[in-house]
Amino acid sequence: MSNIVRCYVICEGQSEEKFINETLGPYFHNHLNIYLIPLTIPTSKRNKGGALSYDRVVNFIVKKLKEDSEAFMTTMFDYYGLDDEFLKENKAITDIYEYIEKIQKDFDDAIKQKCHTNKFFSYIQPHEFESLLFSDITKIIKADAEWDEKLICELEDIIKEYDNPELINNSKETSTSHRLKKIFSSPSYKKVLHGSKIAKEIGIDNIRSKCQHFNKWCEKIHNLKTYQNTKEKQ
Repeated sequence: MSNIVRCYVICEGQSEEKFINETLGPYFHNHLNIYLIPLTIPTSKRNKGGALSYDRVVNFIVKKLKEDSEAFMTTMFDYYGLDDEFLKENKAITDIYEYIEKIQKDFDDAIKQKCHTNKFFSYIQPHEFESLLFSDITKIIKADAEWDEKLICELEDIIKEYDNPELINNSKETSTSHRLKKIFSSPSYKKVLHGSKIAKEIGIDNIRSKCQHFNKWCEKIHNLKTYQNTKEKQ
């Protein structure tokens, strides 16, 4: 019986890839011997990540699943900025959690129809990766020594508006990344540089306690161990 579980995480961009490598990956490896392997999708011959079209994502995932049928696979995409093809007829749903669960289910079904696997489960973050960082704003303010600690008041004002970080709005002006760039302009907030650093300082358990959809994803990853052991016994 194998004690190792491998799971590819198809990431939207470099910040998510770094987060998997430096924070989420070690969390599951150290606790459960589950290896998370981040992959970004090529968008051209020289570039990866970002600008993810539905067809490009589907083709990449199906190809990888067929190449490595022993591994599990999930995604880490932001809801904010998703290709309209992901959304389809779901826009009538007003609850963000219900909406994203429906998007994920539709996408999972589309993948299963193409490669007949139970080893894929999608994850879409409401609304952005940066939502997770608002789990502890004291760690945000400390991410860069040049940031004025008095700016924490502006972060506190944002947190007061929402029941939890995953509900922070997703419009161009009010998305979590744009809020951080507006508050921290000198030096400016940089997604890849600061994002994973802040998340690492906060800690996965603390993020899970504040972000219910992220926590649900972590539970699914955790359960991969049980799923694999059950299959091996059959």
